[in-house]
Amino acid sequence: MKTFEDSELVITGAAVFRDRRRVAALRYSGACIVVLEPGVLPRRLGRIWPAGYMSGNRDPGDLHDAWTAKHPMVHTPSDTLIAPGLPLAECIAVILEGAR
Repeated sequence: MKTFEDSELVITGAAVFRDRRRVAALRYSGACIVVLEPGVLPRRLGRIWPAGYMSGNRDPGDLHDAWTAKHPMVHTPSDTLIAPGLPLAECIAVILEGAR
């Protein structure tokens, strides 16, 4: 369990929970993790790539880059890097904070 500001996020392999309520779904597509708003027609909130992956300079460590999903149904280049070089849980927290 990771604590961010005043909220606690519980991150499982396929979902993110805050106060026992599901706040996001996670889908994996190769190296990319897509963070989705839960629901019947989920809206993409952001994408997470291994650090440096999108620039061709992949970091060998366990850090990730958080990207927006400006146009939720279109992949890059519409996405924008919003938080480079963070642990996975922090990337998810940044994307969820931006979606509020």
